[in-house]
Amino acid sequence: MKTIFKLSIWIAIPLMIATGICNAQVAGKQANSKIKVKSGNLVLKTSIGGKEENDIFIFDNYGERFYFETGNECYIADLSKTNAYMLDHNKKIYTENTMNKIYASSLCANLLEWGTITNSPLREKLPDRIIAGKNCTTYSCKVSPTETLTIAIWEGLPFLVEGSRSKIIATSFSETIPEGIFNVPADYKLVEAK
Repeated sequence: MKTIFKLSIWIAIPLMIATGICNAQVAGKQANSKIKVKSGNLVLKTSIGGKEENDIFIFDNYGERFYFETGNECYIADLSKTNAYMLDHNKKIYTENTMNKIYASSLCANLLEWGTITNSPLREKLPDRIIAGKNCTTYSCKVSPTETLTIAIWEGLPFLVEGSRSKIIATSFSETIPEGIFNVPADYKLVEAK
């Protein structure tokens, strides 16, 4: 399944410094995110192993509500609620359950993990870079004996994560979010999760 493959990429980009970052508790407590912007619409170009795609991360209330789209699928979650939604845009179907929330929270956490790189003792400050119109604080960070990443962060959001075999770069950012983005479209059909 494409989503499972994508999650493994986000977790394993030979590089993930894994911990649970969104700090937005799945138990339903308010988000305690590293994001310093209340709302945002971040478009990312992801290149892994020569394959490229655009991903979209839209959030509100500092990451408590978010929409994460990768390929045909997306997750919509409100961390103050029990369930989340997984949508398949091609089939116009969706599932709603707790596992979607856990998975969606993992995607959010993995993306935002890069924003904490400033705390790593293995990092070296590089000159700031302008990415997607934002002045990003940039670091080099050794994540394994053979892999060093370049990471650029703006307001707690990763605008660049680049290694020897992969690259995630922001192509645009706006603090405007589309109206109704956190709702399942009315013409989508609820199906049983498999």
